[in-house]
Amino acid sequence: VKTKDFPNTMGSIKRQSVEEFQGGKHAHSSAVNIGRSVRPRMMACRNYSVLAAPLCEEKARQLECIEPMRFHFYPSKWDKFGDSGTDKIELGGFTPVNFIHDSHVLFLADFNSNDVVLSQINALITLCESFIKSLTVAVPYYPYGTNERVEKEGEVATASTVARLLSGLPSCGGGPVRVIVYDLHTLQNRFYFHGNAVASLCTTVPLLLTTLKEQAASVGKSVDVIAFPDDGACKRFGKVFAEAGYPLVTCGKVRDGDRRVVRIMEGTCKSQHVLIVDDLTRSGGTLHECGKVLMAAGACTVSAFVAHAAFPPGVAEKFLNNNGTSKCPGEFAIFEHFYTTDSNPSVTNKLPENDVFRVLKLAPQLSRDLA
Repeated sequence: VKTKDFPNTMGSIKRQSVEEFQGGKHAHSSAVNIGRSVRPRMMACRNYSVLAAPLCEEKARQLECIEPMRFHFYPSKWDKFGDSGTDKIELGGFTPVNFIHDSHVLFLADFNSNDVVLSQINALITLCESFIKSLTVAVPYYPYGTNERVEKEGEVATASTVARLLSGLPSCGGGPVRVIVYDLHTLQNRFYFHGNAVASLCTTVPLLLTTLKEQAASVGKSVDVIAFPDDGACKRFGKVFAEAGYPLVTCGKVRDGDRRVVRIMEGTCKSQHVLIVDDLTRSGGTLHECGKVLMAAGACTVSAFVAHAAFPPGVAEKFLNNNGTSKCPGEFAIFEHFYTTDSNPSVTNKLPENDVFRVLKLAPQLSRDLA
């Protein structure tokens, strides 16, 4: 049999050899050679069979490129029946040889719309019933997290109902399903997951800190101050940045007659390069108002970072500087850089390039968080 007839075989052999190396007869002698500090990390790392929603396939390939001995991506086919519009899905890794059976599975999910959520629930149920060792579902951006409560009877808290869908997945060999979410909008959302799903809350802040350090080293220009648009964001993220040595500025909305306006509540930014940090943005209005106040207070430059870009159509263009073009700057064009992650590829894949936006790849952070 020729190897080319089974293109995924080598990936399986690689994973098997690593597992044998970690737990087999060579483990002791190899640990001596590589040093004690590395041995616990090697023993702790799982190898994953990776499947992905259509918009997450690029992220899956990035994981495989970062650590090919830990991650092996199996592309799936996501189609619809022409007559009914219902799902016609063929998950990767099952044929011609079943590499999914008895493996740890990582599924990269994209919950940007109700239609794609149901398609992926269908796939997840099938995976749970395929005799796998464990299932980890990475949902970097959980858009339902902003609808976690109701103000009157009859309203639906979709943060709860979608969490119940994941919590109702069938049991698989490795215990409950691990659901990884980055910078969940409100932390109490984690308690909507129960039964056969456990929320694993991660953050994009380490990725941002690494980016800022690399930028300072490469261009010699660094961020001096971290600002937050409200007290809630400061309480959530402030400690990490303070421990990293950044002074903090907190903004907030105060009443001015019949209006609510943004003011600096604490800290100073005069003659500083400032970065505003928040978990997500949709309209961008709060970020813009905060940026204007910081500039008026004497900031040299203002940039922004949000973990999740959830722009409706037409909003991203408001932030463009349009330098070197015949177009006028957008109405929100006060930022030197606008950083976000690729947690919501339905938006970030369409962001204009070579302007204000800088999209950070989540795959390296996800690889570390899975270790």
